[in-house]
Amino acid sequence: MICETKENNIKTGGIKLTKEMGINHEGMGFIQNILRSQIYSDKISSLIREISVNGIDSHVAAGCPERPIEVTLPSRWEFTLKIRDFGTGMSEDTVFNLYAYFGSSSKRNTNLQSGFMGIGKVAPLSYGDSFILTSFLDGIKNTYNIYVDSENLSQIAKLASEPTADADGIEICVAVNEYDVQSFHDKAFKLFQHFKVRPIVHGATFEYETRVPIMSGKDWAVYGGGDNKSAVAIMGNIAYPIADHFEDENITNALSCGLEVNFGIGEISCQASREGLEYTPRTKKAIKDKLNTIVKEVAAELNTRFKSCATLFDAHKLYGTIMDYGSNLYVLRGMVKSSLQFNGQPISSARLNFNEPVDGNYSIRLYEHTWRGNKIKSWTHSNIECSDKTVLIDNDLDISSGITNRVYNLVNAGKKVYVLSYRTPQDKADFLADSGLEASNFILLSSLPKITLQNVQGAAPKNNKHSSKEFIFDFTYAANSSSYHRKHSDYWTKETVDVANDAGVYVILDAFRYQAKDGSLDSPYELNKIVTSLATFGITIPKIFGFKVAKSHEVKKNPNMVSLWTFIETELTNYFATNKIAQKLANRIEFDANENQNWLSAAPKIIKEIDSKSVFTKIATTFEYMRHLKDKAILDEAVKWKAYYSTTEKPQHDLSALAEEMDKTYPLFPMIRYWETDKKFREPIVQYINLIG
Repeated sequence: MICETKENNIKTGGIKLTKEMGINHEGMGFIQNILRSQIYSDKISSLIREISVNGIDSHVAAGCPERPIEVTLPSRWEFTLKIRDFGTGMSEDTVFNLYAYFGSSSKRNTNLQSGFMGIGKVAPLSYGDSFILTSFLDGIKNTYNIYVDSENLSQIAKLASEPTADADGIEICVAVNEYDVQSFHDKAFKLFQHFKVRPIVHGATFEYETRVPIMSGKDWAVYGGGDNKSAVAIMGNIAYPIADHFEDENITNALSCGLEVNFGIGEISCQASREGLEYTPRTKKAIKDKLNTIVKEVAAELNTRFKSCATLFDAHKLYGTIMDYGSNLYVLRGMVKSSLQFNGQPISSARLNFNEPVDGNYSIRLYEHTWRGNKIKSWTHSNIECSDKTVLIDNDLDISSGITNRVYNLVNAGKKVYVLSYRTPQDKADFLADSGLEASNFILLSSLPKITLQNVQGAAPKNNKHSSKEFIFDFTYAANSSSYHRKHSDYWTKETVDVANDAGVYVILDAFRYQAKDGSLDSPYELNKIVTSLATFGITIPKIFGFKVAKSHEVKKNPNMVSLWTFIETELTNYFATNKIAQKLANRIEFDANENQNWLSAAPKIIKEIDSKSVFTKIATTFEYMRHLKDKAILDEAVKWKAYYSTTEKPQHDLSALAEEMDKTYPLFPMIRYWETDKKFREPIVQYINLIG
């Protein structure tokens, strides 16, 4: 790879003597240890990655880039990793005069190969003290032992030379600790899934998932869901996480939707360890330019879909589908929510609003299942929430009872059914004009079959919960229950779920208790507390799926299913960022950790009598500010969730240091056992504070 270089424009003058800096023999072992080992945080992944990429580079040099390298993974019977390429091989001269030197590389003049640093070749020495390199070239097989000697220096020792009929190339063999065998398998699988030409793997069967992107372009794709939505930059077969260094809301949103972006070799810079990117100005510009292009392409594609909408209702349905947490397109919402249009008008909500009816000239009622059982109830609504599940019904029969008999099948199929009733055709026309809907958006009630509710509801199957593995949480039951209720199955309603494809928020169940974030089991009653707490922040969870442990592996494979804890973390992080709560919360946590000051409760009652320039006033005022009493309700709940959100905010003031300063300034404070607030006891304290200042 042609590496990024930096021009050094140095002006010199008055120099008496110069000497080129280098590394002496005494420090060579120390420096070599840094280069071969200490730069890697994940040594197993690093050695597999570096040797595999070197093999791919060798195939490019040999003119066979489509040929896969071969990897033999360690097993319980043979604790050895082998990586074999079929590239150019190395002569003895190359081994001893190029390969043997740290920093030596033959790849710095081309962007067809990934290597360039000249240190990845010894990555196996980050894991162990030696490895075997075998070179096959022109019918000769040379074997070398590369090891670390007693002075911490890297050495190459030739072990053997013999004729061979094997193809040219290199084989690297690394001894593996028996306890690391599974880690080698797991990390190789994770690494190889991004390789354009995947290795032939011996000793394991890798079944790579055929992923279908939600949306894609020439050099990018959005895969969305799952528990890992962070964006990656793929360069030279390696996926590098993209950190948010851009201070741009559109880019920040793009980085949290499961985006994978391909870059040409040399287009961006990576760290020496190749474990992450090096965010040079050039790299940041390349990423930012590409992400801005992607945001525009996503918006253009979705706007093309909006242009194909026949009516305003269809446009709002599409918007509702994009913004629905259970939708595949939900991950794109942040990238496009401010740029979607229908017929030149911005679409910023899935909700269709209309004026309140006058004297009951029309009404909209939503028909849906109750949380318990399969009965259907209806409620009057002043708006319509649009999504691909929304169905509009025209009550052309002009009936008030018997509507449920006709909409039952739609509701039972999971549709959100809104029924428009009106007194006269003019009332209907007024409603359509007001709401922007069209008659074609509605299904006539008379066209729906009338069913006997007693038959369908009476035939409902028995809820054999203990033999079922799929449920939804019953919010209504939980809201009316108490912590003393011990029958955990009562909180769950049996549900038929397409575990591989359905979308939503889920928890794993064991004996109808849910697995908390730390893996412990909690009563489902606590879920209701969670829902109530999140409502403080305006965060709603429309439905919580529960899957028994037997289904956990299957549901985790579905990228459309998101664990409750990931949902909470994502929503809270967004809420705190949007509402600037993070800084106040950091302050509040700092206050809570230092609130046991004996003067604190009395401060508001005496501060008006104290010199405004005193140390007491400064510190007491700071404590009160850090408390953020106006946001008490929000912060009281936010403190409970501090383990579930990501933020880098630090407290604005070190209250522990200020409390120390208070005690040093007023040494009698620790001796005051009771801070009486009536005038007789308050006056001496105020006088003491004002005396010191």
